[in-house]
Amino acid sequence: MKVLILIVTYNGSKFIKECLHSINFSTINTEVLIIDNCSNDRSIEIIKDDFPYVELICNNKNLGFGKANNIGIKYAIENNYEYVFFLNQDTILEPNAIEKLLDQANKIKDFGFISPLHLSWSGDALEPIFEYFLRRSGPKNLLSNFFFKNESCIEIGFVNAAAWLIPVDTLKKIGGFNPIFPHYCEDIDFYNRLKFFEYKNYLILDSKIRHYSTGAITISQRWNTKVKREVFETIAKLTNINSSFIYSLFIVIFNSFKKSLIYLLKLKLNEYYFEVIVWFKLLPFLFEVISVRNKSKKGNAFLK
Repeated sequence: MKVLILIVTYNGSKFIKECLHSINFSTINTEVLIIDNCSNDRSIEIIKDDFPYVELICNNKNLGFGKANNIGIKYAIENNYEYVFFLNQDTILEPNAIEKLLDQANKIKDFGFISPLHLSWSGDALEPIFEYFLRRSGPKNLLSNFFFKNESCIEIGFVNAAAWLIPVDTLKKIGGFNPIFPHYCEDIDFYNRLKFFEYKNYLILDSKIRHYSTGAITISQRWNTKVKREVFETIAKLTNINSSFIYSLFIVIFNSFKKSLIYLLKLKLNEYYFEVIVWFKLLPFLFEVISVRNKSKKGNAFLK
């Protein structure tokens, strides 16, 4: 069974050594492909010196998470892999994590993605962002299953793509990540496309990784990050091919107008200014949104 672990790196020298060491202890033999997005730290040096067996592709500019992963997806298809395990650079695998995923993959056969549990970096709790998505999209009894081991495989909705195992056959059907998203929300868009093509997704409770949670950031970084996230979360709503574009656009405009009006009436000018900035940055994307929606519906998108 050919499994490709696909890691996109960008200035990941703080994490990549531990990540690759954990792969070395995996109970399943895999091959590793790293797509580096023009890191300017020691990431490439560490990979070349300490892990020479890893296949490394170095981009001459930062393509973003989605486009870089698409290079790896095309590599997996061309080299006849059966599965791609998308893994973030800031993760550590439990030794049997991939084995447990593959055990369930062989039973389920046709699926979108299956995910391990994401634990905190210390391993003593669920990683906060992962837990947030589980509470939104998982079954009501999910946490009791986690703590009391009632089940090992549970159907879920969306969880972030820090560790997705996807069959290559699914990737051939769906395509790659949507290049309209340079960093945020490309996994949400991919999930929406899986849903459109009626794929189901699963969480494997006895497969575990540890995932680093981002620490504190400055006020200016927080503002810029908040704007970017809001812009691309809104784009993800508009690119969702499970709803019509006109309906999605109406809902987005209505909700934004409603919030803006409330902020003005309450003289919350910073919040009002935030909404204006988001729309100013969103407008140039609207024609591209229509184009990528059409491509997404046809399948096998964004890999040419």
